[in-house]
Amino acid sequence: MAPAFQICRNGMARQVVQLGKKYALYIPKSIATELGLREGDYLLLETHEGGILLQPLKPPRLPKKYWATITLEEVEEEGEELTRKMEGSEVDARSS
Repeated sequence: MAPAFQICRNGMARQVVQLGKKYALYIPKSIATELGLREGDYLLLETHEGGILLQPLKPPRLPKKYWATITLEEVEEEGEELTRKMEGSEVDARSS
């Protein structure tokens, strides 16, 4: 049976949740949706006065022309290309 969802006087949502295996904490879907949280998002966890505070962390808000995403594969390809260039310049330097 799911715990009851409550709205406090200050407009904040409250819900009782249970720690899972390895201390996993599951955020109820209704609260995640309200906060715009998605799987993989980062949260800042702080202890405060005997309790826990969780705050969503969002990527910095930079102008779109400066913000891009890159995959691990793209990083690896770039690294390999730089390595090939460096190895090629070493061969050129040795033959001079």
